[in-house]
Amino acid sequence: MTTSIVRDQRERAIRAEVHAELRRTIDADEWIAPGTTEVETARRLIAERIAAANRSATTLGEPPIAEPEVLAQRLYDDLLGLGPLQVLLDDPSIEEIIVSGPQRVFAIADGRKRLTDTVFEDDEQLLRVVRRAVGPLGRRLDETSPMVDARLPDGSRLNAVMPPLTSGSVHVTMARPRSYFQLVSSITCIGRRDRKMAESLGERVIS
Repeated sequence: MTTSIVRDQRERAIRAEVHAELRRTIDADEWIAPGTTEVETARRLIAERIAAANRSATTLGEPPIAEPEVLAQRLYDDLLGLGPLQVLLDDPSIEEIIVSGPQRVFAIADGRKRLTDTVFEDDEQLLRVVRRAVGPLGRRLDETSPMVDARLPDGSRLNAVMPPLTSGSVHVTMARPRSYFQLVSSITCIGRRDRKMAESLGERVIS
């Protein structure tokens, strides 16, 4: 069995264990919009399961999980964040994200569209991410309401459609407001090298 297959199996097992435990300990409403307690619980459970997996690997003579912190963040994003999209959303250069089904995720940066390495396991995972994004806003995406258009707390616009309005897969677009990029660009041009400062000020403007 190849290393990549073993790694994927471990990750799926840890995700399933943490998911099951969170379902037992967190109410449905808190699952959609987790607070500080829920976030701390999720991070603790993920860290515990990764540590347990590494102990088991040592006992079995298998290699430990490489970059456990990276895996922990990826699992957290999948369970309580916006899943595979989170890494794209954390990139301040990306203007728009276009999802044409679970295996085709595009990003637009500097006016150029490119196919990313980001993928979802299936439509169910993609649907969960969309519902997690719009749920706290009182919106939904399901068979009775197969299209949603919402403005997220950071000012981004999310539009999603699902069957029967699409042929087979869920389609999503997420676009940041133009004011965000105008401010980030202006601060960069005048010699500000702290990208975090630019992002913070941009969020204040659009809020």
